[in-house]
Amino acid sequence: MLYPLKFKPIFKEKIWGGDNLLKCLDKNIEKKSKIGESWEISDRDDDSSVIINGELRGETLTDVLKKYGRKLIGSKPEDQFLKRFPLLIKFIDANDKLSVQVHPNDKYASKHEKGEFGKTEMWYIVHAKPGAYLISGLKTGTTKQQFKKLLEKNDLEGVLNKVKVKTGDVIFIPAGRVHAIMPGIVINEIQQNSDITYRVYDWGRRGFDGKARPLHVSKALDVINFDDFSPQTARLHFTQVGTNVMSILARCLYFQVEKYILNEKMKFISDQSSFNIFSVVDGNAVLNWETKELVMNKGETILIPAEITSFAIYPQPVVTLIRTTV
Repeated sequence: MLYPLKFKPIFKEKIWGGDNLLKCLDKNIEKKSKIGESWEISDRDDDSSVIINGELRGETLTDVLKKYGRKLIGSKPEDQFLKRFPLLIKFIDANDKLSVQVHPNDKYASKHEKGEFGKTEMWYIVHAKPGAYLISGLKTGTTKQQFKKLLEKNDLEGVLNKVKVKTGDVIFIPAGRVHAIMPGIVINEIQQNSDITYRVYDWGRRGFDGKARPLHVSKALDVINFDDFSPQTARLHFTQVGTNVMSILARCLYFQVEKYILNEKMKFISDQSSFNIFSVVDGNAVLNWETKELVMNKGETILIPAEITSFAIYPQPVVTLIRTTV
């Protein structure tokens, strides 16, 4: 039988990155570094997560998916996900602002990006400095013609919808929604397994090589939803189970994401329809299944295969978890 898997994080240096993944999530990076992303669970051609625990240590997620198939991913995912894991899980440090960007949907990506998936995603705010905000969608009434004219003048900010955020907030970013993460925010990102981003505006800055980073204006204009006005953070409803608290953060065609704040043991039962992914955003815990156990440390992401139908999590003494299934 498979077992809960831990992976070596894949760190991505970015011009807007910093060392907040060390400060907020205990990631093993250097102080004053420029790490913008930690890919926690990835099945990409050049970036397949490597297992760091148990008998499968050293094998990649790609290898394990090929070998175990539905024992790993469950019965719900379509057959195409037996070839590539359906989701990509990240932590992101926006020490500086990211570009204004947009992602295509499945139909557009398949046609224009060599059969790739589109990209719908959601953000859980792990940490936000006072006064932090994101860009999500357009201000009400913005037209495509107005957007293009302002883009030509490098004066786009006036039509971008700004959303104030705090730690614990959630933003859903469907394909077609203009967005940007602004400074002072660390997020847990759950997304389709796609790395397609159309950068539409980059604040006039330069990359590590001193050159302007490429823009993808034509494709961006193709896929932007110009009826997407003023979206806000998700309205969350919390349920008390004993001394534990849970909430559904997002539910869509591609994933369901829940938050758990555990103060006591909680048992989970699975019907083998989906894997379970737990990202530890605060505190520590011990995962128990059958007669075995695994320590879950702050900043780690654990993939529990679908064939494990019963497990329990023991907080040490309190833990906050983001759970993802399909």
